[in-house]
Amino acid sequence: MSAKINIQIQEKKWSKVDLRKLSKKAFKSTFKILSYPQFFKFLEVSILACNDKKIKEYNKTFRDKDKATNVLSWPRVEKIQCRDLLEKKDFSYLISIQEGTLDIGDIAISYDTCLKKAKELNFTFEDYTIHMLIHSCLHLLGFDHKKKSDFKLMKEVEIKSLRDCGIKNPYNIY
Repeated sequence: MSAKINIQIQEKKWSKVDLRKLSKKAFKSTFKILSYPQFFKFLEVSILACNDKKIKEYNKTFRDKDKATNVLSWPRVEKIQCRDLLEKKDFSYLISIQEGTLDIGDIAISYDTCLKKAKELNFTFEDYTIHMLIHSCLHLLGFDHKKKSDFKLMKEVEIKSLRDCGIKNPYNIY
C-alpha cells in the first residue's frame, strides 16, 4: 500500500510541476520526523492546486481574510493533537478499517503566491512548495502557530523535515 494523494489541478501552471512527487517527499519526511514513518503508507490527503483568485475566495469564505495566501488546510481528523504526536502516542486506531487509509484532510495551494514567495526568499519554486506542503501537513495533524510556543514547536518540525528533504532553513531569512 502507498500513500493516496489526490490532486486536482485548477491552475494550469501547476501542470509544469510534479506536485505528486513534491507532496510525497514533503509528507513522507513530515511523518518520519514525527516518528510515525509507518503511517505514511496509509496517508490520504487531497490537494487543490489553484491560483491566487481561488485561494483568495477560500481565504475570505473560511478565514474572513480578503487576500490571497500560499496554502490553506482543512483537517479531517480532529482527534490528533500535536503534543500527542510529539509524545509518540498510538494513532493507529484512526486508520479506516474499510478503506485502509488515514485521511488527514484537504489542502489548497496557490501557484501565484508560492512563486512570488519563493522568489522573495531566493528559494526554488519546488523547495518552497515542499515547505508549504510540510506546513500544511502539520496543520492537518493538529499543529498551529496562533501562540508563540505553538509556532516554535511547528517551526522546529518544519525545519527538521526540510533538512530531511535537503532544503535550507527558511526561518534564517526572516
